[in-house]
Amino acid sequence: MKVVVELKKFIPNLKVGLASLSQQQNRRVLIVCNPFLKRTSLLTNIINQIGSQTVKIYSHVRPCSPLVAVIEGSLLIKQWQPEVMVIVGDRSAISTGRAMRYFYEQQTGTKQLNAILIPTINNDGLEATRKFVISSGKQGKTLTYSDARCDSDDLIINPNKLDELSKVAEKTALFEQLSYGLETLASTAANPTTDLLATNVIKLSFQQLTANEKATNNAVLPLISAFTGNVMDQIGVGISYAFAERLNTLFHVPYGMTCAMMIGPILAFNSARCPILVQKYQAVREQPDVLCINPSHDLPKTVIGLRQQLEFPNTLAEFGLEKDDILHAVPEMLRFIQNTLIHQNIPAMPTYQELNQFLLAIVN
Repeated sequence: MKVVVELKKFIPNLKVGLASLSQQQNRRVLIVCNPFLKRTSLLTNIINQIGSQTVKIYSHVRPCSPLVAVIEGSLLIKQWQPEVMVIVGDRSAISTGRAMRYFYEQQTGTKQLNAILIPTINNDGLEATRKFVISSGKQGKTLTYSDARCDSDDLIINPNKLDELSKVAEKTALFEQLSYGLETLASTAANPTTDLLATNVIKLSFQQLTANEKATNNAVLPLISAFTGNVMDQIGVGISYAFAERLNTLFHVPYGMTCAMMIGPILAFNSARCPILVQKYQAVREQPDVLCINPSHDLPKTVIGLRQQLEFPNTLAEFGLEKDDILHAVPEMLRFIQNTLIHQNIPAMPTYQELNQFLLAIVN
């Protein structure tokens, strides 16, 4: 709490937790957020604090804040006339929300709307600047604006808990580790040491992903990452990781989000080409203290069920990407992934068509 007191000297509008949103009850509130946040408990809690009768949600946020989404949002403001904007999410959501308000005010000459920022990724308030970035829809074409009118009226940090990584960021990172551990077991360069490390990565990741809030331990994620890094140095990366790297570079999709979407079909692909993998999965299920894994269940199905439980997006469309943008990038993306995987120790090299099927399965 002392840290918050010190921060308030520099950011007077700094708030901790969602309770302050109750001050917005009976006011017209427009919530701007990423598409997949609509079905999370965080957004439910925000709406409950404000009151569902006075809330409208704009969730057409896209990575890099494309101009078309900004204009659409500013027209919604003009039509609905909210008194307050609550902007929830990552940099794209915050940029989009700021730009929506700026465009609306430029068009109408109205006074500044009250804006409340709730960053969900870093959760450290670093997004609370007066800048926003928009893109023309073409890769690499972006414009940055900075205007005093883009200051927020309130900045709510740590909507989950003070001095913790946000749940979204932590769970995403853990799913990235989990998927890598699962793929590691199928590697042609796997050995008893890498299998032991991978098994611990899977076990610890499952435990942290399924633990209640009091049982989670923020010190475990660095340990899991250390195990993963050790394995990666020895045997390289897997298929889901190659896709995750490319989608992160092109569209800013968090690695763990891509891994969560793709891990099911990729585990099935690896299992069909690495017969011993079934035995390895069985050994993982029989590990002590992994109570979240029912030994009678298929491990890939368990992973998919875990994704649903964590309220992760099932597709890139749910995450907020436009299908046309993805399809436009497919040829270059798949060629890059093919070149990456040639040098890895995966159980079999997917054909271009198979890689394309992996990607199309998560588009929409």
